[in-house]
Amino acid sequence: MLKHYYIKIEGDLEKTDFNYYCQTGAHKFDISAVYVNGNTRDVELDAEGDVENLKSYVEYLKTGPLKPFIFTFDVTEKEVVNLQGFKSKRHLSDDKKPILKKLFFGKKK
Repeated sequence: MLKHYYIKIEGDLEKTDFNYYCQTGAHKFDISAVYVNGNTRDVELDAEGDVENLKSYVEYLKTGPLKPFIFTFDVTEKEVVNLQGFKSKRHLSDDKKPILKKLFFGKKK
């Protein structure tokens, strides 16, 4: 069953290449995701996949080698939006967020 998780990670993530780590895990667990790097201290992920794969992906991110750099890790289940692949973006201001949603989340099927 397909699920969608919104994941917010805060910590000392500067210079840890957390993007690469998230992308490697997404590939390993067959997860589609949009990675948004807010600043040097936080990352937001929208991730979709099979529920068991998502659980494994979350565990991979929480307990892997970058665990010492993570201070908070929150997961919220949201509505499936049919993400495809892995995309990385920098955080956009509120007035640009509708553009991000249109470009990367696409239309519901």
